[in-house]
Amino acid sequence: MRSIALIIQQEMTRALILSPKWYLELNFWSLMDFDLKSMSDILLAGADRGYVCGDEWRDRMHMAPKGLTEFKVLENYIPADMSGNQKKLVQDS
Repeated sequence: MRSIALIIQQEMTRALILSPKWYLELNFWSLMDFDLKSMSDILLAGADRGYVCGDEWRDRMHMAPKGLTEFKVLENYIPADMSGNQKKLVQDS
């Protein structure tokens, strides 16, 4: 699906858009048959693993960004670059 959406996007941009600064962008996620709950569940699972930030989730849910650009991991949702600093992972010598 994504490759088809990209081809259509590129061809329409090339053929229809006059300014080189403009372009068309197709949302290939819209081509998939997901209901809102399924889409949210998929993205939240990605967020729990540090693959999706909060603003990406908000974008897919058609909500405005809120500056949630950090990737969070583990059960306590700390920034990914601080995941090694958890007390349970730091071993005393």
